[in-house]
Amino acid sequence: MTPIARCNNVALLESGRVSRLVEQGGSWLPTARYVTAIIAIIVGLNGLANTTLPIDTRVGMLTIAVLCGAAAVWLHDQRKAQAKSSKAGVTIVTFDFGAGQLLDAAGRALAPIAEVRLKRTWQLASSSRALSLRHASFGRIIIARGNPFGDSVSELEDALVARGLKKGGAL
Repeated sequence: MTPIARCNNVALLESGRVSRLVEQGGSWLPTARYVTAIIAIIVGLNGLANTTLPIDTRVGMLTIAVLCGAAAVWLHDQRKAQAKSSKAGVTIVTFDFGAGQLLDAAGRALAPIAEVRLKRTWQLASSSRALSLRHASFGRIIIARGNPFGDSVSELEDALVARGLKKGGAL
């Protein structure tokens, strides 16, 4: 299957008229990358700018900054490699656009795709939105969660809409 879009650790993989949403792990990478980069910047700037500190303390601070910066670059590379990966993960749902059905992880039909709606929803204690599927038969299924330090749900939402899923609407 070919990776089409992703949102953090959720990838949309496609083969013909079948698209699967799979959870691939690694949701901690964007946050870890952000934190290590911020530590590198703060410690590095303080090591350079604070001339009242002894030179060995400043060298130690710059060493910590370089190590954190290297870790941030490595985490960024890991994230890019994960984004290109088509490795299998835990299936959330499958969109069989040929048959017009939304399938659960076990391959059972949940609802006709024409009746399923894609909607952004609020996440408790987060500034980022989540992406959900809605239908009267199953209510709401959260398929992806945005992350303020990583991906938004936009890429995944756009890919699903381009494949024929409809946005908005009530249950």
